[in-house]
Amino acid sequence: MKKRFLSTQLLAFTAVSLFWGASLSESKELRVNITQSNGLVTLEAIEAPIEEVMDQLSREGGFRYHLFPEVKGNLISARFRNHPLQKVLKELFGDNHILKYKEDGAISAVYALDKKDRKLAHRNRRVQSYLNNSFFSLPQLKNIVSASLRRDYPAAKQFLVIPREDITGALQGYVLSFYIGSEQFPTMEGVQLEAKRVWAARRQPANQAKGAAFNDETADMSIVHPPSLDTYRSMRRSHEFITVEVSADFSSPPIKKFHKGLPDDLTMYPAAEELLAKRVGVSPEFRFIRTFVLSPMAIGFEFRDNISKQSYFVDAMKRQVFTSCGGIKMTKPRKRFDTERESRIEKQWLEIVSF
Repeated sequence: MKKRFLSTQLLAFTAVSLFWGASLSESKELRVNITQSNGLVTLEAIEAPIEEVMDQLSREGGFRYHLFPEVKGNLISARFRNHPLQKVLKELFGDNHILKYKEDGAISAVYALDKKDRKLAHRNRRVQSYLNNSFFSLPQLKNIVSASLRRDYPAAKQFLVIPREDITGALQGYVLSFYIGSEQFPTMEGVQLEAKRVWAARRQPANQAKGAAFNDETADMSIVHPPSLDTYRSMRRSHEFITVEVSADFSSPPIKKFHKGLPDDLTMYPAAEELLAKRVGVSPEFRFIRTFVLSPMAIGFEFRDNISKQSYFVDAMKRQVFTSCGGIKMTKPRKRFDTERESRIEKQWLEIVSF
């Protein structure tokens, strides 16, 4: 009986040992151990994905990284003990990586890409241009984004390109609108007429309420208000168009806005025109000049009187009209050190310029 009990225990111990050993060998294949002391790295990886290796390296080393498509998915088997980080990266990627440094000499970012493939030479020049913070032309960025969008929407046809300027006239970006519908390609006149029709239809209940209140002397005129502008922008949400706004400002994402529908330049124009007529008076001499950036989330409309040459600036969202640039208070976002935001911005830039 005692022998049988001992045999049973021995078999159980053997089974557990085999299972534990198998589990260890299985986990060892994907295990990455990294310790860092005095700036030196100890790393052990056996058939580990390069993404996992860089995740742990970046956490220990306090840097960010970006792997380009041709580098992703590689399996790494390597051992390093008390090696400098630069040497470890050199062994992992050879010459196919770019390093960025902090002011104190520590590595701040690692970018892994294939420098030798001639087919990627043009892309690599764009990436290097961005990483060097050198001038990145807006027209080039516009073309890159257009090509990238057409890859995702092969049937897309460019409908509209609007230079996005600030109040002083300095070019800040471009608004690109593409038609992705299946019907006949629309005309600009047809879209403008539809925008006015939609605006008039949305305004009709408010106008009728105003007329009724005017005829009723006992009615309280103060309670008659037009509904929010957000309810008028049905064309902005049209799924037959895609609108993209791009900017070459390195402190913000290259794609500032992306939505299905038409740009506010078209959908909110009737509101701006009506507001100008209400505040200044109806005149055939008013001529539309341009749209411009009011804030990161809003645009303004500039009109000019052909006779007096006076410019009028309309903020349709706040229902305000100004006669000079000084009357418009530009809202500027606070610039604060946010490493997560910087990382998101950098990732989007690299995804765009690596196309």
